[in-house]
Amino acid sequence: MKKTTLEQTAYTSIREKIISGHYMPQTILSETEIANELNMSRTPIRSALSRLESEGYTVTYNGRGILVKDITHKEHIDTLEVIYAFQSTILHTASDRGISFDLIALEELLNLQITASTANDYRSYIEHNLLFIQTFIAVANNEVMNTIVSNLKDRIITKSVTTWKVNPSLTNYRANKINTLLLEALKAQEYKKAAAILEEASAFVKEQLINNILF
Repeated sequence: MKKTTLEQTAYTSIREKIISGHYMPQTILSETEIANELNMSRTPIRSALSRLESEGYTVTYNGRGILVKDITHKEHIDTLEVIYAFQSTILHTASDRGISFDLIALEELLNLQITASTANDYRSYIEHNLLFIQTFIAVANNEVMNTIVSNLKDRIITKSVTTWKVNPSLTNYRANKINTLLLEALKAQEYKKAAAILEEASAFVKEQLINNILF
C-alpha cells in the first residue's frame, strides 16, 4: 500500500475545504495556521498550496498572500457548455453508433439526486447530477471526454456550493426535471427528443447563471 505523504494529506485537506466552501473565494490562507491545524511543518503546506495554485484553486498575490481563487460565472458557464456539447454529440450519433445507455445506473443516480434535493443537501444534489452526466458520457467510450469531465467535476462543485452558501434562496434544483425528461427520452430511444431537451436546458441554465440563479 502506498504511504500517504504529508504533502498529500495537506493537499487533500485544503482542497476539500475549498470545494466544500469552508474556505470561501478570496479567503486569505495562512501557511502557519494550516500547519498548526494539521500538526505539520509549513514545508508540506507550501507544496500543497503550490499544487492547488497550479490547478487553479488558489492564487498568490504579492503583498496579500495566498488567496482562494474565485471561479467566475463566465468560467462556470463555459465549463457547463463543454459538458453539454459532449452530451449533444453523443446523442446525435447514438443511433448510428448503436450506443446503449446504462439506464439502470442513470435512474439510480437521478433518484439519489432527487433525494438530496428533498433534503436540501445541495452538494450531494450537485454531485449526483454530475455522476449522472459522467455515466451518460461514459457510454461513448471516449477517454478524452471522460478525462475532461472528471477534471472539471470538482470545479463545478466548488462554484456551485460556494455560490449556494452565499445565496441559498436562489436554488431551484432544475436539474431534477432536466434529467428526468432526458432519462424518459433515452428509455424510449428518442435521441432527437433528448437532444432537444438538452439544447433547451443548456440555454435555460446559461440564462439562469447569468442572472446568478443556481440550477
